[in-house]
Amino acid sequence: MKIRNRIIPVIAALLLTSSVFAAGCGENEAAAELEIYKSNLTTFFENISYLDSQLNALDPNSESSREELLGYLDQLNEQFAALAALDVPEQFTNVKELAAGASENMNHAVEYYKEAYTEEAFNENYAVAANEYYSRANERLVYILQFLHGDTEITETDLSFETLIYVEAETEELPPEETSETVTP
Repeated sequence: MKIRNRIIPVIAALLLTSSVFAAGCGENEAAAELEIYKSNLTTFFENISYLDSQLNALDPNSESSREELLGYLDQLNEQFAALAALDVPEQFTNVKELAAGASENMNHAVEYYKEAYTEEAFNENYAVAANEYYSRANERLVYILQFLHGDTEITETDLSFETLIYVEAETEELPPEETSETVTP
């Protein structure tokens, strides 16, 4: 019985020590996961910045500008897909859905840009659709940055289609109404 009385406190001490160590390892793992995520995000934003500068430097009068544009857009799409595929730390779980939405919107944007620019004649309707999806993808990037900086007040309503249309409609200047009346001085 004396041996049993000694073993129980030793086992309890070992369990307590291992649970404290495991908790410490969990914190270290979470910190390491966060550092990896930050590093991946830094790489993502550097790549996006580079592609943005390349897109803005394109000479529209160059014969190769169409192919260059579409190539850069494909690279941009790959970057957004990579962002969506990143393992997101537990404290930023909301970012995962936003990144997936950004990737999906960028994918649609690139598809529509290709439709707009691969036709013999430029197709403005596809370009308008592409610009809309491109804006949505970038808007989700802004939301991701807000989350990462601690702003958690973004809701599903902020991301809904109706809200986006309403906000855009409020900011657009409406053309003057046409009337059939003739005004004489």
